[in-house]
Amino acid sequence: MFFKRNWKWLVGGVALIAVVIIGFLILKVSNFVGDSTGAVRTNMFETPAVNAVATSTALAIEAELFGRPKSSPVAPTPQLPISNKVVDRIKNGERITVLMLGYGGTGHEGAFLTDTLLLSSYDPQTKTVTQFNIPRDLYVFAAYGPKGVGYWTKINAIFAYLMEGASLNQEKLDPRYQWKDDKGKQDAAANLVADTVQKFMGVRVDYWVAMNFDGFRKLVDSMGGIDINVERAFVDNEYPRNDNDQIDAGIMTVKFEAGLQHMDGERAIQFARSRKSKGLEEGDPARSRRQMKVIAAIKEKALKQNLAFDLLKYLDALQGNIRTTLSFDELRGLASYVTTTEGKGLADSSKFDSEIMTGNNVLQAIEQPEYRIIPQEGQGKYTELQQWVQTAFTYAELRREQVFIQVVNVSEVTGIAAKWSDYLLTHGFRVIEAGNDTTEDKSVLRDYTNNTAIGNIKQIQKYFPGIKVVSQTADKKPYEGAPDLMLYLGKDYKAISTSQSVGG
Repeated sequence: MFFKRNWKWLVGGVALIAVVIIGFLILKVSNFVGDSTGAVRTNMFETPAVNAVATSTALAIEAELFGRPKSSPVAPTPQLPISNKVVDRIKNGERITVLMLGYGGTGHEGAFLTDTLLLSSYDPQTKTVTQFNIPRDLYVFAAYGPKGVGYWTKINAIFAYLMEGASLNQEKLDPRYQWKDDKGKQDAAANLVADTVQKFMGVRVDYWVAMNFDGFRKLVDSMGGIDINVERAFVDNEYPRNDNDQIDAGIMTVKFEAGLQHMDGERAIQFARSRKSKGLEEGDPARSRRQMKVIAAIKEKALKQNLAFDLLKYLDALQGNIRTTLSFDELRGLASYVTTTEGKGLADSSKFDSEIMTGNNVLQAIEQPEYRIIPQEGQGKYTELQQWVQTAFTYAELRREQVFIQVVNVSEVTGIAAKWSDYLLTHGFRVIEAGNDTTEDKSVLRDYTNNTAIGNIKQIQKYFPGIKVVSQTADKKPYEGAPDLMLYLGKDYKAISTSQSVGG
């Protein structure tokens, strides 16, 4: 009876509430779209040329091992036609590369220094997200003006150069880096970083995402925290008590135990920023590895949630803390795609490959006139670095297993271990310096990975058909710090190497 008398008021009330909610959502979304998405990316990228000297050297090694060249060295990945929509590109199997910029933000020390620089490249064909850390002290040339005019600087200062350049004469800037308002300034600064990165890495940067510390914390909290497997325990007694040392210049101790841990936003940022611990977790390379773990954990948590349903809380977390060249339609389309059977299957099966740029013989640190990191070839020379990047792309399924191999000569053929090490290095394996040991009759591959290095082992078996594979626990390694795989080339080596062809 009550409903019959009052149904018009009830329906009207429900309609009014619906209008208010829809209006609020529209306002929230429109504000987010205007503030955070759709930054303009004017991309000018040229595919780097193959280095002739490196090519001839790789072919020479192959000719010596196998009598004649059987395969070509790694060449730059061909640039496929570019679609305007990120989901279409994924469906077409096109590589998508995103530069991630992390900075403190207003009110923090070094507010616009991008101390986190990660290049993530997703290949739908190999289902691999290859992540490269870019050292903040890498010394590069930032061409901000017409006809290549620019300056040498550490890469983490490029974003700040424009963001803090309120009195900068924009007439001296290339039109791509000029702006009319604050959002335009941020876009110009991020584009300058992205253009610089793609020049020295030889990779097209399709999109960029710039996020400050507050956005990172709030995003992780809005997801209900993330789960990270801490590889090894560490203690940092010099972690900054506050992001801004003008508020509190003190330090505190943060401690992480090994094993799977659930982290809220603050704990996750401590894990990602710490670099003053001792041992293997000290310094920027270790910090970069942890940052990559955090990104992977966020991806895993996001895929377990309903992205469309949780959209509002993500918008709340990111509002005013993020800026990206991805449009809102692209983000919404991507969120919808990963809820489909096809998209979810692709996302669930995709793996991360973390490539740490430092410690791979492509970069070196110099102390004078100030501490900086430059290519091993010399300042401004990027051929070897670009070849290393392309190797990671071409052999993604090998490299994402994150295992190292050592070739040990136990044969009677002088220098063969070093030659095989060079060959494996150019064909995607993570190789440490070759060794020698007491002569043995038979070749053997010793596996200390608990049978997790399936791709690496299968490829070695292609090179050495019939080779014996011995699986052992990690505590049986021949010496402290030994790699995950050890290839012993015995006196039977000649019969192996001359009777088979090289697999790709």
